[in-house]
Amino acid sequence: MRRAVVNLDRAIAFYVGALGFGVDHSASNISESRSAHLTLGTESIDLFSPDAWAESLNSKNINGTVNNTAFQHIAIVTQDMDQSISQLRRFDPQFISDDAAVRLPLGAGGVTACKFLDPDGHPLELISFPPNAGNPKWHRIIEGGPNLGIDHSAMSVSDINKSISFYVDSLGFRITSRHLNEGQEQARLDGVNESVVDVVALGPPIQSTPHLELLGYRVPVVQQRKISTSICEDHADQLIFFVDDVAAVSTNLRIVYANYEFHSSKLESGALLIRDFDGHVLRLQA
Repeated sequence: MRRAVVNLDRAIAFYVGALGFGVDHSASNISESRSAHLTLGTESIDLFSPDAWAESLNSKNINGTVNNTAFQHIAIVTQDMDQSISQLRRFDPQFISDDAAVRLPLGAGGVTACKFLDPDGHPLELISFPPNAGNPKWHRIIEGGPNLGIDHSAMSVSDINKSISFYVDSLGFRITSRHLNEGQEQARLDGVNESVVDVVALGPPIQSTPHLELLGYRVPVVQQRKISTSICEDHADQLIFFVDDVAAVSTNLRIVYANYEFHSSKLESGALLIRDFDGHVLRLQA
């Protein structure tokens, strides 16, 4: 994932100090192009601060409201939720959840989680799994900080079945689980009065983690964000998909969805930026 930030130094300090990421200096260019490659366990994210429009980027451009289609979080696995939240609180984040971890019922996966925002208003989640749930790698005891790696990125969508079709039929994902989450625990996690949401986990063709999660909110009613036509100037996260043939995937999408405007943009690196139906930005990289 690539995530746009206003102040790269501030963002690095948060992700390193509050969440335990490390900076991969061999893949970062903090002084010139203002980008940083951060790693946690075997997963990674890229932070970048585009000089051309960094001043216009602020938290009002990003939406931490869970039922808004602009919402997209990164779920970070912890082996000690209390320690992770204690470490996080030292950086005074804005919490989406009720300032504490919430344990969901077994029917909703049984995970314990807490949602919050980074300094630029991007949503994040701390998550821990009950025994025999989640990827086996998250149950290994590791020395050092409490946080282990990135399990998934979750995004709110307006039509859950339409989005499933897009990612499964066109991009090769597979459904690995599906739950209808509701009740007071889910509402507390989402920071709303009442919450009913379809949660669909989609695994990439080869590996299981990190994966994608679709959030289809029935309650509260889904709010559609305004989608910018200039995709390269978008403040949204970019999910990076490595594919064998960028042109072939792009052509297939345009055949299947002939009437949909993807607002695509070719990049010098041979990558292609497109949007899904709700405006989430996907980076197809050879």
